[in-house]
Amino acid sequence: MLAADLPTLTTYMGQEIDPAHGHVALDMAAAFVRNYTRGNGYLPAGHPNEELATVTLSLAARLMTNPEGLVNKTVTIDDATVTKAFGQVGVTLLERMTLNRYRARAM
Repeated sequence: MLAADLPTLTTYMGQEIDPAHGHVALDMAAAFVRNYTRGNGYLPAGHPNEELATVTLSLAARLMTNPEGLVNKTVTIDDATVTKAFGQVGVTLLERMTLNRYRARAM
């Protein structure tokens, strides 16, 4: 079973990571997933099921590589270059579809 933990995050990213940053990213991602699903999809021991662990790992990896959560767009015309940072990077469409299967919604 896939676990959302530091060794798995290190393997997923394919490089050594700072344990302190890795734990923070995993904690933030896990809190987002748990809050979004309102606790649905978690095993009795309090760990996410495999689908939610996958979303947690993917989100934690993005937080590790882009902690500001910004999308940068650079445009170069002749000798002028302009870079703009905008928006917040959230979950991907596939992650949102997975999370929505566990999210309790009003009828």
